[in-house]
Amino acid sequence: MVTFSRINLAKTNYQEIPHKIITEPDYHALQTIYYDYTVYKKFESVMPIHNEEFDDGIIFGYYDNNELVAFTMTSLLNSENAYSDQFAWNYKNPRLRLGIRSIENECAVFKKMGVKYYYLGEHNEYKSQFDGYEICGRLQRP
Repeated sequence: MVTFSRINLAKTNYQEIPHKIITEPDYHALQTIYYDYTVYKKFESVMPIHNEEFDDGIIFGYYDNNELVAFTMTSLLNSENAYSDQFAWNYKNPRLRLGIRSIENECAVFKKMGVKYYYLGEHNEYKSQFDGYEICGRLQRP
């Protein structure tokens, strides 16, 4: 069974960390980070990211000494809901803790925008440490 998750942003109080919203993607840099991420995680199978996907949504860029080292592809679904499509990090400096800090940052940014929920996709145990974490239940009949 697949379980999906989200963060109720009203129950968070995270602070933004230094980041940039990437409006002119460097496809090679982003693809290299994604490749390094999949190798580090030892994924046996991965869905490719096509360059055109970087042109949709909001891309948060995270830097170390002015070098792009991580990104999150997100989608603003409507005024109340945002979705984390893909995170990737090259793990060159693990002390940055960007896997955790990026989610906290995105929560702060989306909360400031008035978004109510930040959907994280499938449940993973590490995600349950975030304030406002919820398992999505059954949909209500329309």
